[in-house]
Amino acid sequence: MTIIREQDKKVESTAAVVSMVLSVVIFLITLAAGIVSDSIALLLDASMGFIIVFMAFMLRFSIQKIHMPPDQFFNFGYEKFEPFTAVIQGIAIVLSCVFSSYFAIQDIVHAEDIVRYDIPMYVSLFSGTVALLNAFFLRRISRATHSTVLQVSSLHWLMDGSLSFAMCAGFLFGFMMHRLGYFHITHYVDPVMALVLACFFIGMPLKLIRHNVRELLDATPSREVRSEIETIVEKHKARSFGIRSIRMRRAGEKVFLNVCFEIYGHTTMVQAQEFAESFEKDIAAHFPRYDVIVYFYPKSS
Repeated sequence: MTIIREQDKKVESTAAVVSMVLSVVIFLITLAAGIVSDSIALLLDASMGFIIVFMAFMLRFSIQKIHMPPDQFFNFGYEKFEPFTAVIQGIAIVLSCVFSSYFAIQDIVHAEDIVRYDIPMYVSLFSGTVALLNAFFLRRISRATHSTVLQVSSLHWLMDGSLSFAMCAGFLFGFMMHRLGYFHITHYVDPVMALVLACFFIGMPLKLIRHNVRELLDATPSREVRSEIETIVEKHKARSFGIRSIRMRRAGEKVFLNVCFEIYGHTTMVQAQEFAESFEKDIAAHFPRYDVIVYFYPKSS
């Protein structure tokens, strides 16, 4: 188990470093192109890139923390750094969309054409390609390591890549309209494109925030996880007198479960220990990272 976790940690750390390097490169190129062309849509993409830069560094920090064992300050471990990081990332995306919408509306009210369309078009194509390739890379790693942090990061990269390709298409349209002389249309291409894309992408991070805030507040896990746990509990319930209480929560990849089984008073310590070990073995088969506390409430025969 320890060897597997160490391997996962190395793979996740490598993925975080790759994301850090790519995010810095894309951010600098996109920011420079946005300033040169005076494009609000490209500056929106740059702001998303800045968020990815920040989150890439935070991702690396979180991965190191998540795999640390419990200590005197964090008795239950550091797994909650995973949903915490996801919430911060979601809030950053939402704020980026809100600010970009504000500036886009300003540009619609005070219409002004961008300086040139060719530079934003090529830069958007480049950044979109790199972002999508890294998104698929992170998704593959997240599935192999069951990392929620990498899963959220891959979604962010996917959003940024899709945003870049959509902007590339918009810049291509603006370039064609500009060449044909439809200047009354080109004035609105950039801000309308930024506004539509911001409104479209704001929904996904809101869902991520809602889901991960539930974990931070120790809400019960998803219906699928609860169903699996309840099935295992019911399986072992037949060996006891009944169930007195069951509590569960999830923090990132780790599941915390407290179960109190009612047993007959004449049950020996050895029998109770065998019962608890059998139950934990079943939980471990479904949830590789778990923290289970099994205790018993004796009842008279």
